[in-house]
Amino acid sequence: VTSEELTSSLIVAVKDGNLNDKISVEFKDIHSTDLTDYKDVKTLINMSFSFPILTVNKKIKYMGPFDADILLKDIKETLKL
Repeated sequence: VTSEELTSSLIVAVKDGNLNDKISVEFKDIHSTDLTDYKDVKTLINMSFSFPILTVNKKIKYMGPFDADILLKDIKETLKL
């Protein structure tokens, strides 16, 4: 499973949970995206960390493969939704 596929599954979970107005999900390719605002992510990239890296409000919250439904449940609890 690729990082893009994991991102797509999270987008579907957000949509299915009717949370599109509260949570936005996007995939950022580290090779074609300016990561200036993601200093922690840049540090992990320099350390050859395995992807994906998920951020919430530009801060690292999760690293590595994930299950979209479990992740969404955790995000909803974090955001008290």
